[in-house]
Order: sequence, then structure tokens, then C-alpha cells
Amino acid sequence: MLAKADGIVNIGCTATVQKVFQRYPDGRLDLLAGGQRRFRIHSLDQNKAYLQAEVEYFDDDEELEPSAELRQKAGAAYHQLLKVEKPNLLVEPRFDSPRFSFQLAQLISDLDKRQTLLTLRSEIERLEYLVKVVPEYVVQHEQTVLAKRVGPLNGHAKHVVIS
Repeated sequence: MLAKADGIVNIGCTATVQKVFQRYPDGRLDLLAGGQRRFRIHSLDQNKAYLQAEVEYFDDDEELEPSAELRQKAGAAYHQLLKVEKPNLLVEPRFDSPRFSFQLAQLISDLDKRQTLLTLRSEIERLEYLVKVVPEYVVQHEQTVLAKRVGPLNGHAKHVVIS
């Protein structure tokens, strides 16, 4: 479940721990988890030290295959993302996968965009969404990287030549 400032979002996914990188003395863990099944929260139980929820699992509404053109555009979006994100991929994307959209989303660090993807109920919708948002995401990511790089220098990105 994703917790935000205004509460818990009502759609999430179960996860499986793939690897534990670090265990800390206070019980915290650095780990890699992979999403499994999507669910909608019907009710929350806050009577214990951890949240519990009554959920309903869901799958896609339709099983239509994305067109070759849409898959090609999604592949191009993947290559755009590879230029700006350092891949730490749980699963190497398979372009012919029926759930390529979720594999592609591994490269997007924006939680709101990833959350939107979870809510969409068809592979076609998810790929169309990603094809639409990736170019803007890449530009924003590049601007953020540039600002972090030049901020300590003079704070004026437009006056610094980056080679």
C-alpha cells in the first residue's frame, strides 16, 4: 500500500521479497521486492501496530493484444528511459510479454505515475499511458539532474555549458 500525505491509496499490489541487501540492528531492511497481484482496499483495520486491510484482487478487464505499433512506441519509450535511469531491473523486460507495461514501469521512479499504472485495467491502456508520459518524465528527470549538478556552482543552469 502506498501512504501519501492525505492517506492510504486504495489500489496496491502484493509483493514478494526477491533479495535482502542489508539488515539493520533496529529491524529495518534494505530489500528488493517484486509486485505480484493488484488489489483494491475495501476497509482498513488499524487495531494493531501495523495496518491490515480487507481487499479484493483484480485482473485486467480485457485481454486484447496491443497493436504492433503500440508495442513499438512502448519499446521506444523504454529506450528513452534507459538513457536517464540507471537500470536496477528486477526482471529484464521482454517486449513480447503480455504485461510489458509493468516491466517498463520499473524504470520510472515517480510513484504517482507508477500508482496510476496500477489502476489501469488493460495492457493497451497502460502502454498508451506510458507512451504519453515518458517523454515528459525524461525531460523532467534531465532538468532535475542538471539542477542538482549546477546548483552548487552558480545556481543558473542556463549559464552553464554541460558537455
